[in-house]
Amino acid sequence: MDLNESGSNPVLSRSFRREEGVPQTKVTIDVFDYYYSPVDPEEVQINGLTLKIRSAEDQLTKTAYDLMKITKGKNLYPKEFDSADQLLQIVDLERVDAIWRMKYASLYPFPLAEAIHRAKEEATRHPERVFEFHNRRTEPFVCLECTEVPGFPITPKEEVIKTLGYVHKI
Repeated sequence: MDLNESGSNPVLSRSFRREEGVPQTKVTIDVFDYYYSPVDPEEVQINGLTLKIRSAEDQLTKTAYDLMKITKGKNLYPKEFDSADQLLQIVDLERVDAIWRMKYASLYPFPLAEAIHRAKEEATRHPERVFEFHNRRTEPFVCLECTEVPGFPITPKEEVIKTLGYVHKI
């Protein structure tokens, strides 16, 4: 993996909403079934554990794919557009385009940047399709497989939901 100008690993130095000088002390791990599995997962070391994660480039292609749902009349969360904009600030665009062509060009035979542009135009034409889903329930949920270990306490789901930008609706 390439190093950035400062000589550090760019994957490990990526952050979105972290204040300068404030250490990052929490990790969120989402586990989903894949329609398309990650291309070239990246390995990160966290507290002595090696985790394979989806790269920011691969995540951006998935986010753009999800954004294209609005062009088919589906609804989206506003934070999906924010996620795309944030990811665009830190990714290797050549790598993004290669992943996009590999995974989604058969569905959307145009560049990823155009996909995001089309989705934003559709959101402008149909703002009623971009909203917080009121029927999304964030509670109750108990993970029977989750256990606390020293150095990795389990964060309450309400705090995770708030941090991710979801509005809690009951």
